[in-house]
Amino acid sequence: MIGASTDILGVWRLARTVLSVLCLCAGSSAAAARAEPQTDAAYARFAAIAGEPQDSVRFYRIYHWQPLGERSLVLWLGREEPYLIDMRERCRDLGQELFLRIADYQRPGRNVLRARWSSIFTRDGQDCRIGSIRALDFSRIDEVDPRLIGAPAAADQRLWAALVSVHMEPPEYPKNAAGRNKHGVVLVAAEVTPDGHVRKTEITDSSGHVDLDHEALRAVDHWRFEPYRTEEPGRLVWVQVPVVFAPDSGR
Repeated sequence: MIGASTDILGVWRLARTVLSVLCLCAGSSAAAARAEPQTDAAYARFAAIAGEPQDSVRFYRIYHWQPLGERSLVLWLGREEPYLIDMRERCRDLGQELFLRIADYQRPGRNVLRARWSSIFTRDGQDCRIGSIRALDFSRIDEVDPRLIGAPAAADQRLWAALVSVHMEPPEYPKNAAGRNKHGVVLVAAEVTPDGHVRKTEITDSSGHVDLDHEALRAVDHWRFEPYRTEEPGRLVWVQVPVVFAPDSGR
């Protein structure tokens, strides 16, 4: 009986259609390791500008996503269309995912995110069901309260933080045929001002392709992050973000 049940579950999972395969994650490994009080505070800031729960939302692509712990995330389905997603259960190591796949139990092939039916499917096989969907008021993004950054500086004397991104400029894939066949992940370090604007960027881990690296820097230059305060006035913080180029993202 155990073997039969396992086979049925495997067929069921394979039968579901993955609606969205790739997105950019602005959280670094440091973000995944945030203490629970910081996670709760980040969630509260977004919950304050969230609307009423809705049954579903149609989308065409995922621009970006930001985990808020292991039970919630902010999902950007447009450049000015963020949603607060609450999971029905804990989704382990959600902040370490670079790829986000969304599957639906009853409506395969349709780009519809549905509460209670759609799931986030992680690389290690977790099936994390979505509990609620709430649209965030983009016009009120600037109301997100600044938070105090007081973590010790790293060995290179920079102050690193896990800031929530509130505006993302998606990278443009190379238009030439040779460029479209390139793929990889670029880790970009960005120095962020207290009002959330990016002051400068640099590559911390190359994709191995110069044109992809340059485009990742160009895109992150236009990102905006949540505002913050530091214990040292005038001290700027750094964040690290992965920019993902998949083999088929330029087609």
